[in-house]
Amino acid sequence: MRTKIMQLFFLLCLLCGAMASDLNLPLNEAKRLALEQNEALQTAKNQYLANLARIKQSEAKLEPQIGMDLKPSTNIGDNVSLRTQISFSFSQPNPSSPELVANLKTNQLDLQIANRSLKEAQRQLLWQVETAYFNLLKAEQLLVASTEGVRRAESQLKTAELQEEVGTGTRLDVMRMQLALSRSKQGQLEAQNNVRKVSSQLALLLGLPAETRFVPSKPEAKVEIPPLEEAFALLANRSEVMDLQAAVQKAELAVEQAQRQSEMKLSLVSNYNKGWGDLSLGVDKYSFSGNLALQNRQSQSPGWDIGVQASWKLADGGGAAAAVEEAELLLASHRGQLKSKNSDLEQELCSFYWDLEAAEAKLKTSAINLNTTKEAWDVAKLKFDHDAGSASELLDVEVSLVEAQTEYINASFDYLSKQRQLLYNLCLEGEV
Repeated sequence: MRTKIMQLFFLLCLLCGAMASDLNLPLNEAKRLALEQNEALQTAKNQYLANLARIKQSEAKLEPQIGMDLKPSTNIGDNVSLRTQISFSFSQPNPSSPELVANLKTNQLDLQIANRSLKEAQRQLLWQVETAYFNLLKAEQLLVASTEGVRRAESQLKTAELQEEVGTGTRLDVMRMQLALSRSKQGQLEAQNNVRKVSSQLALLLGLPAETRFVPSKPEAKVEIPPLEEAFALLANRSEVMDLQAAVQKAELAVEQAQRQSEMKLSLVSNYNKGWGDLSLGVDKYSFSGNLALQNRQSQSPGWDIGVQASWKLADGGGAAAAVEEAELLLASHRGQLKSKNSDLEQELCSFYWDLEAAEAKLKTSAINLNTTKEAWDVAKLKFDHDAGSASELLDVEVSLVEAQTEYINASFDYLSKQRQLLYNLCLEGEV
């Protein structure tokens, strides 16, 4: 109870903080809020509960069944008499019958599928939150870079104006710097707008107002990429693979059930009449049942009747054979889908590893380019400040520096995103 109160208090603080100022929110806390407040996840939970109720209905049919019938009747004529019959029925499936065993296995598979479906919905939500969070981090860094670009452009404009005043610069240089500052401010506005958009997407996932502004902090990601050979074995943990495996098992049970339809059915039946009542019992290889009927009018002499009942279909127009064929074809179809899914996932996994290698190489290259461009900009700025370099040269290097900074930020988060995506597809995303 205390924990629940603390959670509500924290949520209230979040909402109040969101209305007052930017909200400091770690990634793990964002995930917790999403699990508690996301509307799509609540829908998935309702579907999960509906699946549990459906499975419970199926399981209830395998439990002992007890019923009662009341049947009052009268004749029409001169001698009117009232008859009343009360019947009690009971049935219990044979625990060792193939029918009951198949139903129990099917219910277990359905329960596993329902549990996986809910867990997969949670995993997808957390992946969406993580992706939106890292997108916000990237947007914030791009905004910082654009703000730094505006600061540099303002400093360069002041230097150009001073050089024009002392006669070492030209009006054309000032105009060029003014144009460069205008472009930098436009880029800053676009970066600010992108931050608002990404913040709104994250707020929607967390169930918070769309205007909530976040102050994200880059988490320490626990990344350990397994070798490709080991990763292939981890594909068996994918939800879609396990669901297809369950579908194959259910199809195998369906084949067995279809084959049993053509078997001869043999049962033991008995009946006992005591004048005022009638007791019937039945036993076969799949179940046993009973029925007790009481009436207020004696109709037969007392005694036991016992016998054996055998039944089989002499001709059904090929329906039983067609049912078996259909079940076998469905089983073959599910097995083919499972094999195809495994092949697709293996090919997809190879692509993820190749993309990750390319992203790592691109990150290293962009880091080298950024360092080189910074050195070039320092030299060009020093020359421009001391009237040894032209404004055109400085602006060209400035454009290259902005591009290098943007490329490095995009490469950094692209590499991080591909790491997390690979771990997610291996069901190894864990905590960050």
